[in-house]
Amino acid sequence: MNFAVRIKSIGGMQVKSHNSVKQGLSDYFSTLSVAASSALNRLNFPSDQEALHDFRIHLRSQRVLLNLFPHSRFLRKQREQLHAAAALTNSQRDLEVAVGLAKSLMAETQVGQKQLLFLGEELEATRTKIAVDLQTMQLPHVFMSASLYWGKKISKQRKHVLQGRARRCSRRLEKCVFKAAKDLQQTSPVYEWHYLRICVKHLRYWNEGFSAFLTVRQYQQLPFLIQLQRCLGAVHDYDIFKQIICSDMPMPDQWLVILERWQQHALTDASDLLMHFKKNDRT
Repeated sequence: MNFAVRIKSIGGMQVKSHNSVKQGLSDYFSTLSVAASSALNRLNFPSDQEALHDFRIHLRSQRVLLNLFPHSRFLRKQREQLHAAAALTNSQRDLEVAVGLAKSLMAETQVGQKQLLFLGEELEATRTKIAVDLQTMQLPHVFMSASLYWGKKISKQRKHVLQGRARRCSRRLEKCVFKAAKDLQQTSPVYEWHYLRICVKHLRYWNEGFSAFLTVRQYQQLPFLIQLQRCLGAVHDYDIFKQIICSDMPMPDQWLVILERWQQHALTDASDLLMHFKKNDRT
């Protein structure tokens, strides 16, 4: 659900109508708001395994768009509320990933039933608490207010101003990625890879949200950024999984061996993608 990419697929890399771009951004934010409200309601159904993922993605996409106006006190407040809602779901997200990993590990090793049971109980307790806490945040009202104000702000902007902001911010975020990756080695501590993941994530979502305004080079970075973020996300998930398990009970030795292998594979893939990303930037 990327408005900017959708516009480019219709009109090519150039968008002739300035109003269509601004209206498209406004409509895109409204669509995200509706989708976030829907995902929020879907969180009440534990069988919907994509609800939390969709909810968090929609919140992040909205927050990225709101960053276009960092000096707006109203939008900054809305962005902070969306950030608080997303942060509230971090523990549930980590536990959902942990349960999935535990099931895979148990299927491969035939051990770890105690650990899987523990994770399942933790997830259910966390899910119940978070569902209650989210309801107290009046998020549908936040979505609607932010969407209306965003539309008004966008309508007053000139296309070349929006384009300049989008490209400058993309360049700044790209510099953060290269700075984080400068001395990174496959054997570097996981926390250094985690910092790179955050930088890549910021650049990826910014470029997705404002792809209609980017240079061709910036736009063409997206496939690499998406792949790199997925690899780095896997490394992060394996690390978080170890922390969750080891904080309450011993990890089966068979699990540790497999996790180490998976993590090294993900780091190898991330290193290869990062090298390719740097090479493309120089050409």
